[in-house]
Amino acid sequence: TGYDLTVSTAQELKAFADAVNYGRKINNTSSVEARFARVLQTADIDLSGIDDWTPIGNYASPSYNYFQGSYNGNGYTISNLTIKSGESYRGLFGYVSGKDSSTPAVLTGIHLRNVNINASNANIYCGAIAGAVGSAVITFCSARGEIKTNAIQRDNQSGGIIGENTSSGTISYCRADVIVTASSDGNMDTYVCYAGGIAGSNGGVIFACEASGSKVSAISYIAQTAAGGIAGRANGSSYIASCTSGVGKIIANTNGNEAYAGGVAGEQYGTLSSSYARGDATAEATCPRCRCHRNRRLDYTERRNY
Repeated sequence: TGYDLTVSTAQELKAFADAVNYGRKINNTSSVEARFARVLQTADIDLSGIDDWTPIGNYASPSYNYFQGSYNGNGYTISNLTIKSGESYRGLFGYVSGKDSSTPAVLTGIHLRNVNINASNANIYCGAIAGAVGSAVITFCSARGEIKTNAIQRDNQSGGIIGENTSSGTISYCRADVIVTASSDGNMDTYVCYAGGIAGSNGGVIFACEASGSKVSAISYIAQTAAGGIAGRANGSSYIASCTSGVGKIIANTNGNEAYAGGVAGEQYGTLSSSYARGDATAEATCPRCRCHRNRRLDYTERRNY
């Protein structure tokens, strides 16, 4: 009751993804557009038969459609999500955003297991659940696996749950055990490379989330890098509270710009409170002007109340 569509198999989930990306109705007899649909998952789904998943909703999809509805994973798992190619926005979902702040898109109860994303593109926003979110609520979701991305001549924002969480997005009660490796070949110092256990970059809210992957790293040729247990970069509008990170190693490295590494956030602006991190963080950079070598290492096991 209250849902437009139920999915219980890989074939049904792919059919739904295709309907969103091609601007179709959810089926031949419905008047509901797939991108606005309320979807309920009713069984565990194994995607091992799909060797290169096309995300649900993407600015660069054939009809330039992104997902604006709601998806309830209902506590079931989606296993063996594999992505090798595609457009800028990568994850189970590509780009997710509701009509406005009063009607946000919602992703809830989605649990991904054995995620394997290994891809490159000119510009990358990548997370296990979604590449990027606008006006959206991501809650009670989890992911396990590995994400490895490389941006060619542009920006890279990759996270265990979401790649980029904008100022109107909320991520709450989510858990990630994801190895995140973000890199950038960009040769301009205006490019960025961010990696986070939960989000690559955060301008919205991250509340009561937990990251526990063995490593989060952001490595670039010249681009600024930032790596954090929860968020790689926390923007001025960012609000992070009641989060914990047990990410073992956090690494930010660049040859021609600034590098930031931190237990909760690598580069921190906005609000950060009542959060805890333990592990090992390393930031290494070469000064872009004088080319001097700067290295700062922080071994930490402490509680931080900001």
